[in-house]
Amino acid sequence: MRVGGEKPFTAIITVMNERNEIRVCNFVATKSHSQFEMALKDVSNSLKLYGHPQPSLFYTDNISDKKIL
Repeated sequence: MRVGGEKPFTAIITVMNERNEIRVCNFVATKSHSQFEMALKDVSNSLKLYGHPQPSLFYTDNISDKKIL
């Protein structure tokens, strides 16, 4: 998609559970960690609030995500 000839989003951040149900889906303007750090914190807070365990494993297609995950 383009708006005024420019792409408003460069990536989509998707977090799914073990049943492939989408838990977070954010269109982001950059691939910067700051773009999805808040979404991951919100997922963690929601899991804690409802008594669910925290994720034990993450997969990513970008090795630079390793530090934040």
